[in-house]
Amino acid sequence: MEIRVHRDGNTTIVRVSGSCDMRCHVQLRERLLELETDDAEHIVIDLSDLTFIDSVGLKVLIAAWKRSRHGRHRFSVRLGGNGQVRKVFELTGLDRVMPLEQVGS
Repeated sequence: MEIRVHRDGNTTIVRVSGSCDMRCHVQLRERLLELETDDAEHIVIDLSDLTFIDSVGLKVLIAAWKRSRHGRHRFSVRLGGNGQVRKVFELTGLDRVMPLEQVGS
């Protein structure tokens, strides 16, 4: 898994690529916690280049989303058009409750 972060105005975009499984969830969790202390108004987790996510990775994203609801920033997830990651979001129902963006939004 690779995590790249860049800032676009008041938005921090966290681009996660590769495979997110239980071996790398700590890295993602720690990076998100670090970014949540920044002054960004909006944190976008871009998963459009992610090829796999397991339940532990989803748990990290759900926790970050829940923290944002009580924090001072907005949170959204950007999914690619197809693939395993989108299917996982659809199967779990997260696509209906978590704030999502389409690629290019």
